[in-house]
Amino acid sequence: MNPLRTRDTENIQYIFGYLDKKRGKWLVVPHRFNLILDNNGGVVGQFITSLWFSHVYEPNTVQRYILLGVRGGINYTNISSLITEIGIEEIASLRFALRGVLNIVYHEYFEISGSKTQETFNTVAGTGESVVINVQGSHNDVILSLCARHYQGGLYVTLPSFARQRAT
Repeated sequence: MNPLRTRDTENIQYIFGYLDKKRGKWLVVPHRFNLILDNNGGVVGQFITSLWFSHVYEPNTVQRYILLGVRGGINYTNISSLITEIGIEEIASLRFALRGVLNIVYHEYFEISGSKTQETFNTVAGTGESVVINVQGSHNDVILSLCARHYQGGLYVTLPSFARQRAT
């Protein structure tokens, strides 16, 4: 059994951010993913409590997320400010190279369409059940999974996890 760890074999820590439309900026959650490493260099990261991240989205709202790998110290506030300043177009296309800035050595962008948010909302509305949303990252080497359920007329999203396969 692998012990819980927060750094991979390359000493990278993974953190998570999301675009908060109401505040008009990216927020980086001040927690690191707990990691499980496989023998092939793959990494699985999990937030182990919904206290670390949860957000309610209105139906038909686009959800935007970023996974960052950081080697060295993490300044969550400065990283949030940096990706907010960069802008969504650059983040989405990964045109802006984050490598080396604020110790960032890896970044991946995820987007869940408004129609997918609506479809998920329709699936869980009134059921009291939750579902898992999976979304492929823009580099195609990571899948982000989020737990979603109906909550007060919106879609409550929490418990992000990711699976990253390393190139051999």
